[in-house]
Amino acid sequence: MKNLLIDIYKANDLFSGLGQFSNNFAHEIIRQNISDYEISFLTPKGYKIDSDKVQQLQVNLLRRYFPTSNSGFDIWHSLYQFPSFFPDKKTKQILTIHDLNFLIEKRDGPKKKYLSRLQKNVDRADVVTTISHYSKKLIEENLELRNREINVVYNGVYLRSFVDPKKPRYCDERKFFFSLGVFKHKKNFHVLLPILDRFKDHTLIIAGNNETEYGAEIRELVKRSNLVDRVILPGTISDEDKFYLYKNCEAFLFPSVAEGFGMPLIEAMNIGKPIFISDHCSLPEIAGDHAFYFSSFDKEDMVSVIENSMADYSKNTTERAESMKEHAEQFSWENCIKEYLEIYRKIER
Repeated sequence: MKNLLIDIYKANDLFSGLGQFSNNFAHEIIRQNISDYEISFLTPKGYKIDSDKVQQLQVNLLRRYFPTSNSGFDIWHSLYQFPSFFPDKKTKQILTIHDLNFLIEKRDGPKKKYLSRLQKNVDRADVVTTISHYSKKLIEENLELRNREINVVYNGVYLRSFVDPKKPRYCDERKFFFSLGVFKHKKNFHVLLPILDRFKDHTLIIAGNNETEYGAEIRELVKRSNLVDRVILPGTISDEDKFYLYKNCEAFLFPSVAEGFGMPLIEAMNIGKPIFISDHCSLPEIAGDHAFYFSSFDKEDMVSVIENSMADYSKNTTERAESMKEHAEQFSWENCIKEYLEIYRKIER
């Protein structure tokens, strides 16, 4: 039996996409009860895996600075593109690259440092995987792969459901649009504020960690725009709140310009509400024709798209909702892990 280590060092960050990815990856591979491998997880301090089917190894300085102490594994899967821990040279390594968003988020100096660091990580790896064809294209354009194949494996997406979710205290009786994400400039949330001028009876709820530079900018913009009573920024929210907001919003708005995948799209599709997204990055690949697109962030253009598309959606709500849910089903964790198991088996040959 082969020894497989999966690095889920980022699993404690439950409010980030990477933290959710790491947690769900671990839970699903345990659930599938894999008999081909002796599985170990490299975990952050304080993290507990409630299963006797796998081994748990906590991070420490020895593992971080002396890769020779990480011996005894046939395959080492790094779920993060900038891992802090590496296997010894005898072990086959798989590196998962989620995105190259730093090309947009960082200035030229830091951007070059990130690219150089990522190139070194690619050079160490035997196999590279990524989460969309959009990300694959960016990797091929910006990194030297040296004949390495890039395997595209779409993320699994899991949305915890609630039969009768409680209304969050920050919600009232007004209709609302919903958006979600960590407040970074790439999320482009500021383009949503002007549209409220045309939707007088709506509020806008943008959930996610807003204790960031961009979050401060949004809060200031809300004040200057006299929208304090109409733009609600609850910060990070519970699974129950998130389910309520997806279920009860008029529409989910996601104008991001840099995403490797875009998990909130699939979460929203599981509920069947209309989705409005930018036509940038990976979003069209993931959503296909199951979303409505902003081709411009001009206020009038965005309002026109929302008004016309909402009217169109209302003509066959049930059919459209079912089509969206069916599309979302392909992005399951079961499918994701099955594809990774094939990669593990392939790397052994």
